[in-house]
Amino acid sequence: MAQVMREATPCRVLLDVKRNGTVKARAVKQGFKEDKERADGADFNYYSHVAKMDTIRTVILRPNRRDRVLAVKDVRTAFLQSDQYEGFVKYLTIKNPLTGMWEYYEQSGPIYGEASAPIRWENTLIPWLMEQGFERGENEKSVLYHAERDLALVVYVDDVLADGERTQVDWIFQLMDERFDCKDAEYLTKETPLDYVGIEVEMTDERIYMHMDKYIQNCIQALNLEGAKTSKAHRRPISRSVFTQEEKLTPGEHHYFLRALGMLGWLANTARPDVAYTHSRIGQHAATPTQEAMSAVTEAFLYLKDTPRLALSIELYDEVKIRQIYTNRPDCTERWKFYCDSDYAGNQETQNKRRSQNANVFMVDGAPVHWCSKVSSVAFAHPDIGEAHADLSSGACEVYAAGNAAQDLLHFSYCVNELGMTESSSFPKPMKLLMD
Repeated sequence: MAQVMREATPCRVLLDVKRNGTVKARAVKQGFKEDKERADGADFNYYSHVAKMDTIRTVILRPNRRDRVLAVKDVRTAFLQSDQYEGFVKYLTIKNPLTGMWEYYEQSGPIYGEASAPIRWENTLIPWLMEQGFERGENEKSVLYHAERDLALVVYVDDVLADGERTQVDWIFQLMDERFDCKDAEYLTKETPLDYVGIEVEMTDERIYMHMDKYIQNCIQALNLEGAKTSKAHRRPISRSVFTQEEKLTPGEHHYFLRALGMLGWLANTARPDVAYTHSRIGQHAATPTQEAMSAVTEAFLYLKDTPRLALSIELYDEVKIRQIYTNRPDCTERWKFYCDSDYAGNQETQNKRRSQNANVFMVDGAPVHWCSKVSSVAFAHPDIGEAHADLSSGACEVYAAGNAAQDLLHFSYCVNELGMTESSSFPKPMKLLMD
C-alpha cells in the first residue's frame, strides 16, 4: 500500500449536466503531477500526430470529386479504448466528494489527462488501420490510404474523415464499429452538413463549402461584441499599423487580448485565409500588447462579425465541365496554382525592426488549400546585426520568400500524393511558382 500511495497520481472528477438532464462524470488525471520517467520510462516519446489543416482542406476540397463521398466517424472516449499497458500498471487517487477521503485505484490503461494518452491512442488506432490494408503517409503521418479501394482517411485524434466511394467508406466504418465503440457515421449531403474539428462543411448540387460561421458567432459572444457596431473601417481585417507607444493593457485586458488573439489564430489556420496576415501582424504584440493592439484585434473581429459566412468553395466539376472552363479561361491552364510574394520592410512598427512579410498560397480549381503569412527572421553573419534585421533589398526579400514557398510546396506535394490524389488531381510537373 505504501508503494501505491507513493506512486499514485491525483485525478480531478469533472461533472457535466447534459441537455437531456443526465449527469456525466469523468475522472481526469493531473498528468503534470505524474513522475513520467517512473511511469513510462526515461526514453518514452510523448509526441503524437494530428492532421494538418492544409491536408484537411485538400481532402474536403478535392477536385473532380464525382461520386466520392465525405464522411466522419467519431470514436467515443478514444483514449479509454487504447491498448492496455503491457507488463505494468499505474496508480491514481481520487478524493471522494462525500467522505472527503482519498481513494486509490489500479490503472491498467491510459485515461484522459495523462501525458502518454494521445500517443498510446495513436499507437492503437493507426496500426489497426494498417492491418486493414491502409498505408500510412511518410510526410503526413495522419493520412492513411488504401490503394486497392482508393480510400483515404485523415485522422484528427478520435475524428476520422473518410474520402472515397460510398461502399468503401461503409466498409471501413463497419470495421471500426466492430473494433471500437463509435458514434454513428455522418455523411456529407445537401441535407446533412458536417462539422469536422470545428469547420462547417456544406454541400449543394454544384459546390462544397467550408466556413466558420458558428465559431465566429461564438467568438463574438465570448468577447462581448454582440452589441458593437461595425462601419466602413471594418471592411478589411486590418487597416493601420499598431504602435507600442500607447498605454499598456491591464492584466485583465491582457488576458482578453490573448484569448481573442488565440481565436483569431484558429480562424486563420482553419478556413479564413483573409485574416492570416492580420493575425501575424497583431501576434507580434502578444508579449506587451497596448491599447492600440487591443483595438486592432477588436476591429478584426468586427470585420469577422460582418463576414461570418465567407467560405472556401470548390465546384463539383465533371470532366467535361472542367475542359469547358479551362477552354474559356486561357489563364487557367492547370488545376493547381501556386503563388508567393514578399514586401520589403513594409511594416513600420517599432518592434518589427523593418523585417519583411512573406507569404504563399496554393490553390486548386480556384480554392485556397494551403496558405501562410509570416514575418521573416533572416539570420545575419555579424553578431552586432542580430537575427531580426531588415533584409538588404527587395530582390533579396522576394528570393527568400520564393525559397520558403518552394520548400512548403515540395512538402505539400508529397502529402497530396499520399492522399492518393492521382491523374487529373495530381500536382503538375514541373510546379510553377508564380511571383513578381
